Amino acid sequence: MRIFVAIAFVVLAFTPAVFAQALPTTSGAPAAEVPAKLRDVGFDQRLDKTLPLDVEFTDEHGRTVKLTEYFGKRPVVLAFVYYGCPMLCLQSLSSLAATLGVLSENPGNDFDVVSISIDPRETPALALEKKAHYVERSGKPSIAEGWHYLTGTETNIQRATNAAGFRYA
Repeated sequence: MRIFVAIAFVVLAFTPAVFAQALPTTSGAPAAEVPAKLRDVGFDQRLDKTLPLDVEFTDEHGRTVKLTEYFGKRPVVLAFVYYGCPMLCLQSLSSLAATLGVLSENPGNDFDVVSISIDPRETPALALEKKAHYVERSGKPSIAEGWHYLTGTETNIQRATNAAGFRYA
C-alpha cells in the first residue's frame, strides 16, 4: 500500500524564527547577507512523496520503532521538533497540547501525533519527560496513548526530514 505524505507540521512556519532569535540581525539586510544556516532552513511541500516508513527511531520508552507503526491506520499529525529548544519548538508543542486538550477527537482513536526530535543527541528519557509535561498541560491524560515522542540517529532523522521536505540547521 502506498501512503502519501499529508502532514500537518506544527513548527514549520516558525522555524527560521528559531534561528533568527539566536543570531544578530540587521534591518534590511540583502538576502545574500542572510547567515548560511538560515538559507538552508525551510519547508518544501512534497505532498506527492512518501515517507520512508521503514526508518527506525526510539520511542519515549526506549523501544525501537519504525514509522510504519504509526502510519496507515488513521491520520497522523507529524511534528519535527527539538525537545531541548528553549523557545519556539516548545511553544509549538504547548499550542499542540492545548489544541489536543479541547478537541472532541482523540489521539490514539481518531488520529495519531508523532513528534520526532531533529537533534540526534536527545534521548528517550528527555522525550518521556517532555511527553509527560505536554500531556499534563493538555488537561487530557487520554491523549498520551496517541501522542508518540521519538528520537533517532542523525541518518534516520535526515531520511525522514528529507522525505518530508523539512530543512533545518
